[in-house]
Amino acid sequence: MVAAGCLTFGVIGCSSDKKADTSTSTSTSAPSGSSGARTDTGTSEADLKTAATANATAKLADSAASYDYLAAACKSKYSSAAWTTNLKAVETILTTALPGISDATVGAVAVRNVTPASGEAQVVIVAKDGTDLIGAAKAEWGKWVVENGMWVTTDCVAANDLISGK
Repeated sequence: MVAAGCLTFGVIGCSSDKKADTSTSTSTSAPSGSSGARTDTGTSEADLKTAATANATAKLADSAASYDYLAAACKSKYSSAAWTTNLKAVETILTTALPGISDATVGAVAVRNVTPASGEAQVVIVAKDGTDLIGAAKAEWGKWVVENGMWVTTDCVAANDLISGK
């Protein structure tokens, strides 16, 4: 069940893939609602870390702002309202699978394979007591692309797919 829960954040899944990466601990507040007007534009490696952090922070807060971090391909699958409903379903799964997720925060964020058009990001989720809830050994490398001058994730798994293991 942890594997299913790990996928939730778009940049989080379960894998032990170890490639060269750059890792920093970051702390960014995500906007409280989906406004469609992100302020974290840019296409650098640092901008990818910022976007991955903000996306995971928004998802941990069950915020509609995470919709703003979805690639166009994901937005073609989900309206903003459908994405919010999906997040609530995922939250229910995670609360059962990972006790402590409701008080968790974003820890270290690493990036790799960054080009001007794409990259990968890995986000560690930290429990309230400071221990890794989803550590680097289990955090998957999420796929990100640049659209309209900003990083967006191509990972948009449905809650039903998490349950079925797709």
